[in-house]
Amino acid sequence: MVKGLRAISDFEYELEMNQLNRRQAPDIESVYIMAAAEYSFVSSSGVKELATFGGDISSYVHPHVARRLQEELGRARNL
Repeated sequence: MVKGLRAISDFEYELEMNQLNRRQAPDIESVYIMAAAEYSFVSSSGVKELATFGGDISSYVHPHVARRLQEELGRARNL
């Protein structure tokens, strides 16, 4: 499992999750990658909220992700 870490609080949460996961599947390893400084306070929920209100998310996600998120938000509005 590959996980991205932005801050110490992420590490504490992921450490707890890792211990729970190991008891369920001891053969699965977790690898943690630290985020670059410019992304250290970017969260998926923050990007989604920004997109929901029409903000520019192009500097935070890949163009394919931005397009897919806009498609999903469009579907949610049409429900």
